[in-house]
Amino acid sequence: MTDFEERLRSGLERLDAAVPDPAGPAYERRDTPAGAPRRSPRRRGRRVLVLLAAAAFILGTSAVAANRLLFDEEVRHPDIEAALADVFAERDCIDAGEASDLIRGELDALGYADWMIESRSNADNARCVGAGVIGEHHVVALFPGTGQELAHALEAAGDELLRQCLDQEEAIAYLSSVVTTAGDTNFTIQADRWGPEGAPTDQYEAYERHAALGCYVRVPMVGRDEEGRATYYLWGD
Repeated sequence: MTDFEERLRSGLERLDAAVPDPAGPAYERRDTPAGAPRRSPRRRGRRVLVLLAAAAFILGTSAVAANRLLFDEEVRHPDIEAALADVFAERDCIDAGEASDLIRGELDALGYADWMIESRSNADNARCVGAGVIGEHHVVALFPGTGQELAHALEAAGDELLRQCLDQEEAIAYLSSVVTTAGDTNFTIQADRWGPEGAPTDQYEAYERHAALGCYVRVPMVGRDEEGRATYYLWGD
């Protein structure tokens, strides 16, 4: 395990420990009720899903938010965070090459010419990236992410799938068209009935009822393979 991966794990564990049990995670998946048949041995506990949802969030989040989740307060650099926020706020989606050039200019202007810019999680292959500060190592790390246009499109697709009742084939076709129209043309969609289940906390009951009727809903989580390609998930019975 690399030093960064160890820090990521530590940061996620701190985040998980801070989540109050009664409130539940931001994206919740529920275990099979007592006495009911278990659908698959691949079902996971709540705390594991908190970590998975947190990891997915971090990879797609803003530079400032990612840094605050992952790294200790005392090694933060607010001036660099602000510069990164400006870089990404002004652009919908930038790849690792463009982001590196822009961030290099900001670091040099702020007097951080000795800082490095490093890609993580195959960010070099991702269509869009975000960034975070690793202060004690003098590194700005790039992560695969989603652009704002795609993020908004995915949110709207989730709402639309909840309004309609699309079967697996229809839901895959619909979500594929949304993602492609938003600019991502290299992706996969997973609609395995034993795959991830999840929803915004305040909509979980509605998502669960909709899926139980045989209608497919979008899991608000994005996976990444070793080449940085996104996987979007659908949930249905």
